[in-house]
Amino acid sequence: MKKTIFILIVGFYLQSFAQTTFKKGYFINLEGEKKEVYIKAFGAEKPSKIYYQENLNSNKVLEKSTNEILEINVYDIIKFIKKEVSIEFLEKGMKAKTKNNSEIFKTENKNLVLKVLIETEDFSLLSYLDEETNNRYFFIESKNQVNLLEYKVIKENTKSKKIKNFRKFIFQNYKIENSKLNVGKLNYDSNDFKKYFRQYINSLNKNLQQYSSFERDFKDAYNITPTIGYSFLNQDNINETPSFSSTFKTNHINIGLDIEYLLNNLEKKSAFVFSINYLLNSKKEEDYSFGQGNPKNSTIVNELSLITLDLKYRYYITLKQNNTFFLNAGIGGHFSSGKTTYTFNPTNAFIADLKYNNVNPIHFSLGAGYNFKKYYLQASYIPKFKGDFDSLTSEATNGKWNYERNLYNISLGYSIF
Repeated sequence: MKKTIFILIVGFYLQSFAQTTFKKGYFINLEGEKKEVYIKAFGAEKPSKIYYQENLNSNKVLEKSTNEILEINVYDIIKFIKKEVSIEFLEKGMKAKTKNNSEIFKTENKNLVLKVLIETEDFSLLSYLDEETNNRYFFIESKNQVNLLEYKVIKENTKSKKIKNFRKFIFQNYKIENSKLNVGKLNYDSNDFKKYFRQYINSLNKNLQQYSSFERDFKDAYNITPTIGYSFLNQDNINETPSFSSTFKTNHINIGLDIEYLLNNLEKKSAFVFSINYLLNSKKEEDYSFGQGNPKNSTIVNELSLITLDLKYRYYITLKQNNTFFLNAGIGGHFSSGKTTYTFNPTNAFIADLKYNNVNPIHFSLGAGYNFKKYYLQASYIPKFKGDFDSLTSEATNGKWNYERNLYNISLGYSIF
């Protein structure tokens, strides 16, 4: 039953996810050359670089720093342009750096990459996010002129004073006649501005292009990797009364599936990984001396298959393009199937016939690996995870039986997207 459920889970995920998608767009380099490409999702704000393919049939992914780009456009989704603007950089909380003068502000000309929010044939609404202070600035571009929509808080005679020149500018230049939208009630945020300018453009019966963010599709956030490998298990069986223990080692072929949620849009930096591993049934028989007597007078037969489920945090260390080293740490559960049988050879009588009991099957795991393109080579270690047995028969001993295991896995995987 467990094997059937495992196979169904694997099949479901293999059918549910496809190759990562790139969206059609273009970028213009510093020389003014326009290059039509397919660009990978990078979120809502300007990335430090873009990843792209020249055609969808190519397996080669290229990259370009946004410092080397004048314009990025993913058709109908998101657009950035580089412009020289006059801006006053404010302190955190939008406070003006000129604190004692409400009329004179320290503006400077800067080449900035601006996000296009709304675009028409006559004007564009733009925004810029200052990553150091997290302040957001808004601009209007019209007739090749870019105007800053001012918003700031200054201190004048120990009192705070808000400067909202953006309302005056909008009222004078982009007023909506007979509108219920009051310019004086506009907040300094993207949603309010977009809502206002959508109505303004509609009142003029003009077409507009609205941009938002280039978020990943659901499947783009995931990396699905079937795995196959080998497992080495050391197990101590312990009986409390009378005191008795035995140790055995088994080797297993393992098959599994890693379902990885990438926490970063562009580069592999960190992820959460849900791992399913199935250790195929392995049976091992060996002679043993039960008690203090010699020669060996008993036979131990251990039969075991194992399923482990783990939720892990993965951290990537980039070596070079398409080459990464990663570390894993997590928590999980394990479910054993099989039994251990102790037989007293002279009389062929059962000493104990023990079935694995899956109660409180919690463990911790550690691991490391190497990723090259779509290939994953990884090793993992689950230390000292414990459990107990249901005793089917116990003729020679009456105590409670427990086990303690150490599991070592090594596997090779291939990403299916």
